[in-house]
Amino acid sequence: MARKGRRATFEEKVFALRLLEQGMSPDRVAEALGVGRESIFRWKRQARLVAPRHYGSRRRRADQE
Repeated sequence: MARKGRRATFEEKVFALRLLEQGMSPDRVAEALGVGRESIFRWKRQARLVAPRHYGSRRRRADQE
């Protein structure tokens, strides 16, 4: 179970995103870092907003198809 009351550091969030990029499942990443799986999805969503080209946007522009 996730630890309550502790905020993940920036480095932990970056590490989580790298694990996801390498193909690890969100459930396993959450377990490895001791956070809830919803946190993993939130960090991924936030990263996509900040750096959409790096983390991929779900929408494709017409000129990219």
